[in-house]
Amino acid sequence: MNMIINVRGYQSTPIPEPLIEDVFYAFTLGPSLANTQPWELMLVKGIKEREKVIAATLDPFLSP
Repeated sequence: MNMIINVRGYQSTPIPEPLIEDVFYAFTLGPSLANTQPWELMLVKGIKEREKVIAATLDPFLSP
């Protein structure tokens, strides 16, 4: 991980599988809690699935 970039503008174009594998590999190079490597990643491809993840992780005091 040479640099960290925060992106908030997303496109609806699919990401090629080799690039996803590169992202997963880069994720493993980052620091972990007490060097225990408790890595957890979710690959969410659909809008409905994304909305479910958002609803499940939203603070209950912020949800309608």
